[in-house]
Amino acid sequence: VTLPYDQPAVADIPVYLETDCPLLYVDIAAPFLRRCFQNYYVVSYTNLSNELVEEAYVEVELDTFMNFIYATQTSVQLDPQLFRFPLGDLEPGASGAIFLYFDLDCAAPLGLTHCSEAHIYPDTICGPAPLWTGATVEVDGFCDGDTVRLNLSNIGTGNMAGQLDYIVVEDIIMYQSDQFQLDVGEQMWINLPANGATWRLEAEQEPFHPWGGMPSVTVEGCGGLNTTGLVILFPFNDPDPFVAVDCQENIGAYDPNDKRGFPAGYGEEHYIETNTPLDYLIRFQNTGTDTAFQVVVLDTLSAHLDAASVLPGAASHPYQFELLEE
Repeated sequence: VTLPYDQPAVADIPVYLETDCPLLYVDIAAPFLRRCFQNYYVVSYTNLSNELVEEAYVEVELDTFMNFIYATQTSVQLDPQLFRFPLGDLEPGASGAIFLYFDLDCAAPLGLTHCSEAHIYPDTICGPAPLWTGATVEVDGFCDGDTVRLNLSNIGTGNMAGQLDYIVVEDIIMYQSDQFQLDVGEQMWINLPANGATWRLEAEQEPFHPWGGMPSVTVEGCGGLNTTGLVILFPFNDPDPFVAVDCQENIGAYDPNDKRGFPAGYGEEHYIETNTPLDYLIRFQNTGTDTAFQVVVLDTLSAHLDAASVLPGAASHPYQFELLEE
């Protein structure tokens, strides 16, 4: 086939998924978080599988400083900060978005990081690796008076095959490192002083786990707030496609047109470990005096990033995504 130099060619190539099972994707994002103001999240979802997924729903857990106002979809309040949004049956390729509005408490210290999570169900794991034991390591953490409590648990269907490593970081200094091994349903606790530091727990995931990743949790502002901005230096705990986490600092004034990367990375050079998923947030606003009928956001990826791995996420406006060759 011969084509003119500057003319594109379009070919429709059928693609079939090898595994027949539900596979749902969710994302959550906010343009910014301002204290004492109404803010909003966009929760987007897609059925990536080749089959009808019945009775799907999304659960959103808001940060403790957020007060739910309303959403564009009916919800059921399960806990003070946990809300369930029934989605009904999702056809293959079906997608949608939920706008969730909330007030950010004035009591939140300026610069505090707020994290919220979206989880879509059913969260079936498709085609698990044959060498995987079924164990799934999960971490959690919270402020409990004068104590920071960090938790490691095995929420999977099998026992861990052997010992794995975990580390505890105080601000940016390694505080503790050790190994752990948990049977199904077993958990262990790590208690730390509530001294205003930013405490982070990272643990290895069970080998051959379908989604891998490095389970992690960060507790900030317990017993005071020594240094802000440390939470977003390191990866968030959302390697699964059916779980998404948004963490960002609250702000006062803001620049309406900018781009931010998560995690931000350590130090002036913004060091990030290899094979770490990156999230980019591009914010834009019409600061002119007339309507902008078509907005094009053009961004260039570093040559060190895998362009084939780009996955469009939640957005404030409907959009079309296109990956250009140059």
